[in-house]
Parts: sequence; C-alpha cells; structure tokens
Amino acid sequence: VRRNLGSDARNLALQGHVGFDSLPDQLVNKCVNLGFDMNILCVGETGIGKSTLMDCLFKANFDDTVHTHKSPGVEISQHIYNLKEGNVKLRLAIVDSVGYGDQINKENSFKPLVD
Repeated sequence: VRRNLGSDARNLALQGHVGFDSLPDQLVNKCVNLGFDMNILCVGETGIGKSTLMDCLFKANFDDTVHTHKSPGVEISQHIYNLKEGNVKLRLAIVDSVGYGDQINKENSFKPLVD
C-alpha cells in the first residue's frame, strides 16, 4: 500500500530492517540496558539456611546480621543490592522474615507477612 502524503512530506530512510522479527532482539537489548528488578521473600525459621541459599543463588556474599531464636515476634527486613554480571544489571531486593516460626505459639506468625 502506498500513500500520497503531498508535496511537502519528507521521506525518511530506515537505518536497518524494522519488523516483527526484530522485536524480540529489541526487547532483550532494552531490558539489558535498563537492568532487571527482582524481589525475593525468604520465609523460614531462624538458622534454616535462607541467607545461605541467597548467597549460593547469586554467587555473592550478602552482608547479613545474625539473628537469634529469641525474637518476640516476626519482623520484616528488606535489603537492596545492586549486582552486575557482564553487562547485565540486577537490582535485588531480599525481604527476610526475622523470627518466623521461632515462637512456641506459631498461630500468628504469618500475619506480618500477609499484612
């Protein structure tokens, strides 16, 4: 289909092939340039290995504070890390459930996580 745009219209030359087949490559390039955001919620009892799992998944040593089993309730703590591997940037937010399952009465342990 050819349109007649009039005498004052300008013609633009394409820099390269533009089509549906190049959309996946364009999206990948855009995502790599902008970076990725990832949120991970770690839920489990103190000392079960949540921090070790995160260290192994991302091949990093995240600075974590050691928590004891004596927490009176469940607290939510968030730590944000900026990681880079090759030319891919990752903004990682690890949300930890400090004290989850450490109480004798565990009926209300889930409430801070849901709220």
